[in-house]
Amino acid sequence: ATPSLRLERRGEHLSPFIEGGIGIHYLSDTVDASHAQLSTRFQFGDYVGVGARFGRDGQYAISARFVHYSNGGIHKPNRGADMGMINFAYRF
Repeated sequence: ATPSLRLERRGEHLSPFIEGGIGIHYLSDTVDASHAQLSTRFQFGDYVGVGARFGRDGQYAISARFVHYSNGGIHKPNRGADMGMINFAYRF
């Protein structure tokens, strides 16, 4: 569950936006890999992103996000996990 905020500048054919959110997550399993250590299933997650809606009716959107997961120090190890995401959406 991640409440999000999006600030969008509406245009006729292109609507750029910035977005972000902070929430809580429950993972299906813990992760212990060389690039991430998530020692609990309960995690905090946050993200920031930029993107744009476009198309005649704004039906397309593309965005890039930086996402971070961590348990906030409630259990060790707590290296967390960082990832980049590219999203494409079509609203019909």
